[in-house]
Amino acid sequence: MHAAEMWTLTQTDRRRLEAFEMWTWRRIERSAGLIKLLMRSLRSVNKDRQIMNSGNGNIDGLAMF
Repeated sequence: MHAAEMWTLTQTDRRRLEAFEMWTWRRIERSAGLIKLLMRSLRSVNKDRQIMNSGNGNIDGLAMF
């Protein structure tokens, strides 16, 4: 091949590459899970704010002082 470097992968190299790939996928999945958790939490806070700002002074039917 022109201007290309080639080498053979040993079994150890393959295992290391596979381990790195799995580590990368786990990290991506963890990040996605944290984003989902954050979005769920933000939706809950937004829902609570809408209830409090409904204008009638009541939260779930309870009178405010």
